[in-house]
Amino acid sequence: MSTVILSDEDLVDRVIRVVHERTGRMVRGLRVEVQPGQVVLRGLSPSYYYKQLASQAAMEELAGQVIANEIQVV
Repeated sequence: MSTVILSDEDLVDRVIRVVHERTGRMVRGLRVEVQPGQVVLRGLSPSYYYKQLASQAAMEELAGQVIANEIQVV
């Protein structure tokens, strides 16, 4: 069994894709940043529900990574 190492760019693309799919693109201006020790989600959500869906989608996609959800509910 081999381990696949993703570049930060590939990781960002995967997280954006899965969050958009899971939330129906309800998180506007979604940005994903890879920082030392964590992945940060930013954007604007119309409800706390979509903010939570974004977290859950990112956590499932990046098992074992620390996710910081800074998406604002507006």
